[in-house]
Amino acid sequence: MIQISVLTLLLFLIIGMPVCFAIGLSGLLAIMLGSEISPFMAVQQAIRGMNSFSLMAGPLFILAGEILGGAKLSKRILDFCRACIAQIRGGMGMVSVLANMIFAGISGPSLHAGNVNRSQGIQRRLKT
Repeated sequence: MIQISVLTLLLFLIIGMPVCFAIGLSGLLAIMLGSEISPFMAVQQAIRGMNSFSLMAGPLFILAGEILGGAKLSKRILDFCRACIAQIRGGMGMVSVLANMIFAGISGPSLHAGNVNRSQGIQRRLKT
């Protein structure tokens, strides 16, 4: 079964198939040709493995970041924080912290807030 999957993966990659499809099809062919598991059981196990909230969290946070970026909400939050405390000595660092606090209140995890603040905040800090 491993030989089938490796050979078909290499074959698909050589002919120029995208990697995600090559991995999926080589695994599918390995299950179909080199395994005693019925195709129905293989599909059922694959769907059961994908049905989890932790796997959905990553793409949904990326979607939330794109929505925030597309609506220019992150720029507005940074502008608001800058208007509140940028004039104080060391204010740009405080603007970053305040913006992260607001993003954490909106989205939850600090990873998303850090990514938005990094991409928007660095551009804004370089302009000043």
